[in-house]
Amino acid sequence: MWLIRLALRRPISVMVAAAAILLGAWLSIRSAPADIFPSLGIPVIYVVQPYAGMSPSQIESQFVTYYEYHFLYIAGLDHIESQSIQGAGLLKLYFRHGTDIAQSMAQVTAMTFRANSFMPPGTLPAFIVRFDAVVRFQPGNWSSPAIRIANRKFRLRRSIACGRCSVRCQATPRRRRSAVRSAQ
Repeated sequence: MWLIRLALRRPISVMVAAAAILLGAWLSIRSAPADIFPSLGIPVIYVVQPYAGMSPSQIESQFVTYYEYHFLYIAGLDHIESQSIQGAGLLKLYFRHGTDIAQSMAQVTAMTFRANSFMPPGTLPAFIVRFDAVVRFQPGNWSSPAIRIANRKFRLRRSIACGRCSVRCQATPRRRRSAVRSAQ
């Protein structure tokens, strides 16, 4: 009852309070997608080089070293993390924010093919997987084929990023800073 009496005594104050509530609701709804689903934009490219039968030290010396050497010439590279396991080498290429990831992907592909000329005969081309943690959801497309394909790709990326492999063995993780960053 007191709320009705207040509204009858001060109608302008009640209208201003209602307008402030509406304005606050509009501002919070407008900024909610940015708060709930922030755009992280961490550009990362994974390069996986399989070669059956090699130990982690052989993978390190015959594959990963050449890749790291060639990848230092890619524009926008922040740092490289590599891991050698039984029969495969995994390299994570981290790029600076604002780097054009499509151009970087093309450079990584070119440098991968260039590094293949220094590798043992019978080496298959490396798997190159782009990973940038950008969340983009559109209501209404939850059951579309594109979402199902994206979920499969995410599970693949997550399994590569976690180090899950068909061969369980010891791993030799290593992290190198690029010469580009240390020169700045």
